[in-house]
Amino acid sequence: MFDLETLCDDNFFKNYWKKEIFVWKGVLKDEDSLLNFSIFNEMINTNDFGFEDLRLIRNNSFYNTQKLTHRIGVNHQHKIDKYNVIDNVKLNKILLLNEYSVRFFSITRFLPRLKRFCESIETITFRRCDTIAIYTPKNSACFDWHEDDFEGFAIQLEGQKIWQICHYGETEKDKNYREITLEKGDLLYFPEGIRHNVITRESDSLHITFSLRALELNQMMNTLTHNMKCKLFDYPFRYSSNSFDIDEENTKKYIRAGLMELNSYFSKNHFSMKFYL
Repeated sequence: MFDLETLCDDNFFKNYWKKEIFVWKGVLKDEDSLLNFSIFNEMINTNDFGFEDLRLIRNNSFYNTQKLTHRIGVNHQHKIDKYNVIDNVKLNKILLLNEYSVRFFSITRFLPRLKRFCESIETITFRRCDTIAIYTPKNSACFDWHEDDFEGFAIQLEGQKIWQICHYGETEKDKNYREITLEKGDLLYFPEGIRHNVITRESDSLHITFSLRALELNQMMNTLTHNMKCKLFDYPFRYSSNSFDIDEENTKKYIRAGLMELNSYFSKNHFSMKFYL
């Protein structure tokens, strides 16, 4: 697996993070493949999926997944007369038509090896990371031009995906968008709110999007305490050598040193907050 922490260096956070797209070419090698067409097909045929797990999409239109379900049981305890899962056979028949894209949500539930990589992304970016695997047949698209309410990384796993991306404050009507082709193994970062369109042309495509959203306060503090060693997380007070009285001067020095550590951590273009004594 490639080292995302090395890729996301100070230059990246200074010039691109939350500002501009950035592409790393060929960072994922064949031997490190997270997912491919073969694993994708196996995953479809060996798992039971619910409505919350996937969507079938074609040009902004969603396929009615209720047509793909079958009854697998009865739950009398909770007074529910049936519950449904997606029928793998029916799903495969739709996919063989090569018309619909498939979006799998929280793919780490089916590919546990991705979990460690997501944790690495959360540690580096101080964001909550979710995963979406997207298969798109050739000459098609999931959606038209749109903006996402998250920022993230997209890793191309199979085939090609063409990203048409507007500059901030512009739309596709300005006809000033850039076109970037992601090949197998390429990694793209995109900021939140940037307008874009993603399409295929001559080949089927499979990629994973790691979507990033702000951490809740308790998640943020857990991330901090687990991934940095700061004097403030150690015993915070200094005492006089021959008494139980707090040594105010040394305590302030100790806390100032801890605040300096925190501020250096929060100055990495991830945050705009500062701490003072």
